Amino acid sequence: CLSIWKRLARKKMTTGSTLSEWIKLLHKDARSSPMCNINIILKFACEISMALAEIHSAGVTHNNLTPSKIIVDRVDDSDSILVKVIGLGSASLLPDNSQTFSSIRRDLSSLGSVLFEMFSGRCPYKKDHDSNLSGREENQRETLLSQNQLISFLTARVPPPLAKSILNLMEVEGLKPCYQSARDVHRELNEVLHNLDSIMSNSDAQAALGSLNFPRGK
Repeated sequence: CLSIWKRLARKKMTTGSTLSEWIKLLHKDARSSPMCNINIILKFACEISMALAEIHSAGVTHNNLTPSKIIVDRVDDSDSILVKVIGLGSASLLPDNSQTFSSIRRDLSSLGSVLFEMFSGRCPYKKDHDSNLSGREENQRETLLSQNQLISFLTARVPPPLAKSILNLMEVEGLKPCYQSARDVHRELNEVLHNLDSIMSNSDAQAALGSLNFPRGK
């Protein structure tokens, strides 16, 4: 499960690497089992969502969260994970009123897109969709792949309950946003991580995503 760390070490990335590079190496590592990959990714996803929650707790929104704005590292040759969110040049202060949620909504949607790329190895946007999220321009952020494409790419890698959570964050057509904060996301991802064995072995959880009652995709 730690082969990804060895590959990063061979590249002499001793002070951490961007999530973009980590995603690229992980999804090229065909030797890793799907369960191993999901475990690793979930651990990072939990740390990233908590890092975003801490930014929001400080009264700030990031406004430009992508894999290139996240540094990941392994602590002291152990399984412990260190995540640092960088690139706060586009950050803004959170309003202290009823507009707070709408202000963090973009960050939550961006987090969903980051998670999508982490688990699927693909960028969820139409333009330059064979590249990392970090390679797209600001004006390429707007248009997601079709609902059917997003579902297909994601459910090929993760069980439907986790796929639904990620697509919900991304505000994919047919799903109403159910997360109010990055801390809510962290809580659910952590629960999935701790119950992953039963989720993966549950035959119902492996059913087609159609069971999630999406409307017809475009």
